[in-house]
Amino acid sequence: MASLVLKDTGNANDVKAGFVFKDGKNNAEVVFAETLTELEKGYRTHDVNGEKVDLKEYYFIDETRERDDVIIKVSETIIEEFDKLVKFDNVKNTLNQFISSAAGDVSVIKVGEDIVIKDNKSNVEVNLTNEIRAKETKTTLEAVKYDMYVYMVEVNGEFLEEHTDVKREGETALREYQATKYVYTNELGQEKEIKGSELFGATGGGSTSLETLTTLSFDAKYGEDLNTGQVGRPALVYKDEEKNVSPIFIDQIFQSSETLTSLEANADTRELIYIDENKNKHFISYDVLVQQPWFTGQDQQATKNNQDIYTMGWVGIGYKEKSAAPNEKLRVNGSITATNSYYADYVFESYFDGYSSLKYDYKFNDLNSVDSYIKSNRHLPGITPISDLEKTETGYSFNVSELSIQLLEKTEELFLHVIDQQKELNAKDSEIKDLKKDVNDLTKRLEALEALLK
Repeated sequence: MASLVLKDTGNANDVKAGFVFKDGKNNAEVVFAETLTELEKGYRTHDVNGEKVDLKEYYFIDETRERDDVIIKVSETIIEEFDKLVKFDNVKNTLNQFISSAAGDVSVIKVGEDIVIKDNKSNVEVNLTNEIRAKETKTTLEAVKYDMYVYMVEVNGEFLEEHTDVKREGETALREYQATKYVYTNELGQEKEIKGSELFGATGGGSTSLETLTTLSFDAKYGEDLNTGQVGRPALVYKDEEKNVSPIFIDQIFQSSETLTSLEANADTRELIYIDENKNKHFISYDVLVQQPWFTGQDQQATKNNQDIYTMGWVGIGYKEKSAAPNEKLRVNGSITATNSYYADYVFESYFDGYSSLKYDYKFNDLNSVDSYIKSNRHLPGITPISDLEKTETGYSFNVSELSIQLLEKTEELFLHVIDQQKELNAKDSEIKDLKKDVNDLTKRLEALEALLK
């Protein structure tokens, strides 16, 4: 029968670390020990400016209980991380207490991002951050202008420009200019000059350089020869350092890349006709290019000024703001002119002539007929009834121009009825006067008869 049992190794700390495997015939024993390590605190004496100072250190103890070479020095860690540690309030308080006890009434304060040590008695302050910055190694690279002189020199029978930063006594410079050099200063204050000519030197070397001269000019009649009748052509003429001339003809530049296209306008068809390099025609409708600032009833951008205008918003003509009227959609500052196919003068034609050429279906009605019509239809004759109006979410929709003609029609009819009634009243007044006269005459006769009978 196979078995696996733990084995006590019997070490100093009685750690059970091992096992014995039995397969029934042979025993296999495996023993291992647990590794025990630790850190041991200690102190090491250091000589600081002639004073003996004990600083805390930690030593690494391995499994054999021997000190390893690994030493953790707390003091070095604090020094390296000092700028971070002073951000903690407890560190600043401890530092304040230490400085105060060692040097009197001294405090450490933070001004912006700087750490400042202050003697509160003498009001002397030392910016610790600036002191540290002053000890930093610094390098600079500064651009400096300096004078350059240009002289003409002969090289191999050819005159070239020579550029130098040394002014030559007894020679007149062709011209002067300022160049730029860069001055590099290292941590020790040592300077090194780097001139542009050293980086991008022209022909030549050393402290001076020779500039090679090339030209590019325009000749409107290059190659013209009056003796042979040769016609010149416009060209750019390039001359290199060796005086070799190379013409660049203008027409060759454009002929190789010029594309021939055209654009025409046809007012009859309202189209632009574009002809490309392959002579293909492309037609562009004016309607695509010219669009009106409104939409039609199909929510499409209008392209002609005779198309319908569709808007769901308020419209102000001469106004920038709505009035206080509820559900206002249109506000006009000025007169409105409308066109209609007829006008209400047909009322007078029908009244005087019995018919109207302006509106054939109109007939002037007397008041009795109007009274009967109102009783039967509950609206005036000639006025659109409410049953024929379109009902919307905000009210009834009606034709303002048509309604204005209908109202004028009723106004004219009223005036004619009033005039007729006035005529009737005038006739009755005349009859009344005649009756009054007759009554007076009869009264006088009766009085005369009564007098005779007495």
